[in-house]
Amino acid sequence: DVIVTSSDGQNVYVGSFPGSALAVFQRNRQGGQLAQLAGEAGCITAAATSGCDTALAMTAIEGLAVSGDGASVFAAAAGSNAVLAFARDPVDGSLAQVGDGSGCVTQAPIEGCSTGRQLSGSNAIALSPDDSNVYSTSLISEATTSFLRSPTTGGIEQLGGALGCV
Repeated sequence: DVIVTSSDGQNVYVGSFPGSALAVFQRNRQGGQLAQLAGEAGCITAAATSGCDTALAMTAIEGLAVSGDGASVFAAAAGSNAVLAFARDPVDGSLAQVGDGSGCVTQAPIEGCSTGRQLSGSNAIALSPDDSNVYSTSLISEATTSFLRSPTTGGIEQLGGALGCV
């Protein structure tokens, strides 16, 4: 499991490895209390679950990172061998997986995702200080992978050739 706070301090995001889910909380900036967002805005899962939204390639969330500009949240999904990108609503902090194939990059082809390299067991994730790149480590592939982040959508694309994985 993993937990991160948004750069503006407004939200807390919790990734569940066994639950293959992401929970979204509103954070009281004064006292630090948490309240889960209502309905589908409060959770995202790999499989249809009552009251939660769904996203592609969500199996076994092991890493989370929020962009410094607060516009995106990224996840490493070890069970899906994937790196995921979510657009973050600046008002309530709710998340929506980026579309057009740039919201998930997976080791094996999954409809709706882009296919990447050396992503087996993706387990940690970080962003560059300028938010232009996303990096992930992969436990099984024993690799560090590099992605370009779209400044407009937050979607990701693995860098080509040797630049995309070490």
